[in-house]
Amino acid sequence: MNQILLKRHFPHKEHTESQADTIRFLWNKIKQYEQRNQKAELKVDRLYQEYEQIVLPHEKKLADIRCLRVKHFMSFLSNKCDLNSKDRESLFEYLESQLHFLYDFPFFCNPETLSSLAEDLDNYAEKYFAKKKQKILDKACNDFKKMLKATLGDDIELPHNEIRDTFRSGNENDLVNLIEGIKDAYLEKHPEEKEDWENSERDWADFEFNYYQEGEEQGTKITEIFRGSELNKIYKRIANVIHPDKETDLAKKAEKHQIMQLLSIAKKKGDVVTLISMYSQYVSDEAYEFDSETLLHINHLLEMRLRELNLTHQDIFNRQGVKSYVWKIFSASSKKKIKEKMSEYIEEIKIEANNVDKEIKKIDSIKRLKKFLRSLPAHDSYCIDSLFF
Repeated sequence: MNQILLKRHFPHKEHTESQADTIRFLWNKIKQYEQRNQKAELKVDRLYQEYEQIVLPHEKKLADIRCLRVKHFMSFLSNKCDLNSKDRESLFEYLESQLHFLYDFPFFCNPETLSSLAEDLDNYAEKYFAKKKQKILDKACNDFKKMLKATLGDDIELPHNEIRDTFRSGNENDLVNLIEGIKDAYLEKHPEEKEDWENSERDWADFEFNYYQEGEEQGTKITEIFRGSELNKIYKRIANVIHPDKETDLAKKAEKHQIMQLLSIAKKKGDVVTLISMYSQYVSDEAYEFDSETLLHINHLLEMRLRELNLTHQDIFNRQGVKSYVWKIFSASSKKKIKEKMSEYIEEIKIEANNVDKEIKKIDSIKRLKKFLRSLPAHDSYCIDSLFF
């Protein structure tokens, strides 16, 4: 790659050359970080491919046997099974927790099997907990009505059937539309309050939330600065070198046409980093004059690019879903250690699958099921209410 030479003949020559040296240093660092990120992506991808070949088949087998356990335990919910209400609720909570676990790792399971189990459990809930569901629904509707009356007054007209249907559906958009409808009906009945209501909503609409970091705002300012003469100078210099009309060879002409398109897009977007990169790649190794303000802004821009590349590097390892999960579990300093980690993990999976299989075979009666349910810890995260809302 050609080196970018940045200089300007100012009285404070040493200061200007120091800025140029800093920019050259930052630019080289950017190229290093880009290469580092490419290598990181390759590492994560290779490890995931190895995981798919070696570990994933065993995890799928464990997921299959976990699904069998849910199906087996669900068979005790039939009419013929003598379960009191407490045991039945405990069984529902247990089955719900098992399905939640399987849904947390859907890539292990057959999606049709998982969907079928969830549907069956919902059907059982509708059948065996209809009264409890009705009580929960009534309480939710009454609480909602009390809230509206406390806000709008006791004389507010509430569409009881519509409220009940909305809560039964659990659809968030339906609830929003319901509230909007009640508000409109209230304002029609109390037109004197319409102006105050609109002013209140306008205050919130005009409120400015600062969702952007200072660095992002600074980046916008820098981009705007470069939309002027300096950006055009860089663009014209590169275009003069790579313009396809100057090429006679058809293959090279087509290649330069594509490069020219990239250059035009970079100029249109004010993408100075890309322009500097193309300048370094295609323009001859000679000095290009920037004034001190431009040098300063280029310096800031490149520093922002470095921060962006560092964030991307973190995301490669931490924000790629399953791939990041695999990296955290199996990454190691050598291929041998990775193999050892995978082997140990597979052994743990086999032990777990064997335990689940034993559990299915052991719990073959209502008596043993009750004993099992009473041995379980209390479920803080799951309750019957969650089956309906």
